[in-house]
Amino acid sequence: MLDDLIQRLFAVSSPQELRALLKDHPDLERGELNEQLQGMAAMPGYGAGFAAFVKLIEGIRTRPEEAWSEYRRWKAEGERLEPEVESTRLAVLQALEDRDYDSVVAVVEEAARAAWSVGLGASAHSLL
Repeated sequence: MLDDLIQRLFAVSSPQELRALLKDHPDLERGELNEQLQGMAAMPGYGAGFAAFVKLIEGIRTRPEEAWSEYRRWKAEGERLEPEVESTRLAVLQALEDRDYDSVVAVVEEAARAAWSVGLGASAHSLL
């Protein structure tokens, strides 16, 4: 059930869609599902995406425009960085295949600095 809801969260394209989802699943806002999202948001690496959803869900009732704008900025930044992340992933795989471990370290250190610079401290730490 949670996997389906997470997919639906990722597909939300307006505050109205989010409100409809929360109406159908109020425990996303307060309850067991919210607790699960909170736990995933605290996980190193991929937790930042869930943290963005938690923040959006917390803000959609009291400050909808601001919460939605913050979420859209976060999502746009992720979409902007996606090609760079894929390029980094491919560079690491190639360096590993070539057994060029100095290059692996250099690429990973650069990726960690980039993660840190956009506020993904846990991701940066997990890379190092």
